[in-house]
Amino acid sequence: MTFKHRRGHFFILFDKLSRIPLLVATVILSYLLFKDFDAESLIAAVFLGFSPLAGIVKYICTFYTIEENHLIIESGVFYKQRTEISLHTVSTVDLSQNILFQLFRVYKIKLDNESQSGGAGDKAEVTLALKAYEAFMFKQIITQYSAVEQRADVVDDREQIIDEIKAGPKEFIKLGLLQSKVTYFIIGGQLSALIIGLISVHITGSNVEDFIDIIVSNVSLWTILIAIFLFYGIALLISVSGSLIKYNNFRLSANNDVLKVEYGLFEKKAFSLRKNKINGVVLEQNLLMRLFRVYSVQVLVIGYGDKSDEEANEQAIIFPIARMDKIKMILQKFLPDFEVNDQLIKSSKKAIKYYFYRFGFVLLLIISVAAFFTKSVPIIVFFSFLIILSVVSKILQYYNSGIYCGKKNVILCFGGYHKNTQIIRTSSIESVRSTGSRFKQKKSITIIGIDFIAPKLKANLTGNNLPLEQYEKLKSVIDY
Repeated sequence: MTFKHRRGHFFILFDKLSRIPLLVATVILSYLLFKDFDAESLIAAVFLGFSPLAGIVKYICTFYTIEENHLIIESGVFYKQRTEISLHTVSTVDLSQNILFQLFRVYKIKLDNESQSGGAGDKAEVTLALKAYEAFMFKQIITQYSAVEQRADVVDDREQIIDEIKAGPKEFIKLGLLQSKVTYFIIGGQLSALIIGLISVHITGSNVEDFIDIIVSNVSLWTILIAIFLFYGIALLISVSGSLIKYNNFRLSANNDVLKVEYGLFEKKAFSLRKNKINGVVLEQNLLMRLFRVYSVQVLVIGYGDKSDEEANEQAIIFPIARMDKIKMILQKFLPDFEVNDQLIKSSKKAIKYYFYRFGFVLLLIISVAAFFTKSVPIIVFFSFLIILSVVSKILQYYNSGIYCGKKNVILCFGGYHKNTQIIRTSSIESVRSTGSRFKQKKSITIIGIDFIAPKLKANLTGNNLPLEQYEKLKSVIDY
């Protein structure tokens, strides 16, 4: 397969315009509720017209060429730009399909390389669409060059699979029940208000202003509780349904060099992650997950979680939800270079007060004391609730903090309500630092910072109020 001066498939336009239905709905709903276009509707309509044009111009003026061992990207109308990427540095090759792409057997391909400095990582990111057979051939060419040091002969990944594990509906339902629902709760509230509003406007004949007045005049504790349960019920339904749809047919597999993750119903994802480019494993728990002793597992590799485009929150998930014994089995089988160590060095008891010696907490305490002088019960209750939440968060931060320094891996644990455990490849650490006041240093307590090769927004870790000797041990295991 030759790939010279090609735009790829025009379906990439439909991927970029995936938000148009939401904009159309905004205009339609505004018309239904107000019987006319207001300023916000006009803004949405203008954006609706110009957004496709920008995508079309970018598609027409962008060309891709593979020559020997590098990829050339040429783009621009009046200001021409040419970017050359060495295929030896490619860290990820992802194939994905939304429902439209599935119907016409087209794949979206996303490549990322190792570059992190000076914005080069964004320039090195490549996204295009190809017909199915071309997409697989394109991926094979990229893989062949990027992995040439590991193996000279490249065959289909599926033929080389040596390990495989799948996740089923029970795990997706559990994830939907336990994952954070703040966003879904807001969506549930918006949907409920919209449905009730439309019924009121178009069935009872009242207008929006009258409907709002009726709601406000009839607010009581029971109506608030009913609204909360209604919103949470919708959020729960969206969360569980979303997990079942997103992670449908989840499959984790591997050969000697590559880790593959495949999942999705309406939008299929297929990630190929070179094992030697993975520099960290992340175990995440929210408060509900901690109660049920389960974790979500992802890896740190360039191209995920760097917020460089509309896929800002894309994470390299390798297993949606699992207990610790299963996680240890998964890591031993698929990523033996990373190992969970339970012997973390924790913060000492004398360090607990430093979690409270923070500007934000002290300011909240001062404001809360001042709130008592207002003699307003709602204000006093509100700030008392904030103080309780903050104190619990600080205590959780104390119990969650921990570090392990090993020749192969460094493990850092941190977080309050949301606990985060990161297993970092020691060889990927670029710098370490110790910060803290003289009083804290005298008591052998310090803040440990670690910079390592990872997505830009995750390449810096901080462990609060840890034993100072652990910083010395961390320095001793790093090979500069």
